[in-house]
Amino acid sequence: MKIGARPTDEQILGAMVKYGRSYNSTAIIRNILATAEFGRFDDLNTSHVLYRLKKLERAGKVRRVNAPYNVHHFWEVV
Repeated sequence: MKIGARPTDEQILGAMVKYGRSYNSTAIIRNILATAEFGRFDDLNTSHVLYRLKKLERAGKVRRVNAPYNVHHFWEVV
């Protein structure tokens, strides 16, 4: 993957759906996107994934769920 490339919203949603848990943390979603199956976004920051997930939340495509830890954000596809 080209350095500096960023995943699309569809790739982020695909990563959330592919690993069929009811919810995923931001860090887990980032790690899924770093695999070869999703384009190997090796230099992707968790903060960028959080930024895109917040945009998707405003668009009504994902929502936050209660997290077992206060410092983690957990998400599910609507």
